[in-house]
Amino acid sequence: MRTFRLRVLTPFGTVFEGDIDSLTLITSTGEIGILAGRESAAIAVEKGVIRYVQNGETVFLSEDGGVFEMKNGEGVLLCSSIYPEATAEEERAKREKALEAEREKQKQSLSEYKLGQAALAKAFDKLRRARHNIK
Repeated sequence: MRTFRLRVLTPFGTVFEGDIDSLTLITSTGEIGILAGRESAAIAVEKGVIRYVQNGETVFLSEDGGVFEMKNGEGVLLCSSIYPEATAEEERAKREKALEAEREKQKQSLSEYKLGQAALAKAFDKLRRARHNIK
């Protein structure tokens, strides 16, 4: 079977680079299979599990959506994050925990902002009353 070169890139660097037999992607209309010899194409990839076959072995990856481009016999998959399917749930749990911590920090920050606004209003009120008593 003919192979083609695949590069999988994220903002953090290259996740995979090698020759593969086939690639299956998730699109808004369903799955699409990519084989060597495919004409040039740009494909929007939906969040989900993709798979590629390399030397007869199927590898499953979980990704958060991105873009696949096939050009000059080489495929490039750009996505925000990608990880082996076995650790997908662990990664999602870590991200969700980090997002929840960030939300809590934002809530606390907003609460501190409102308390600061109240203290400032109180100080201005005291200052205004003091100015009236001086006259």
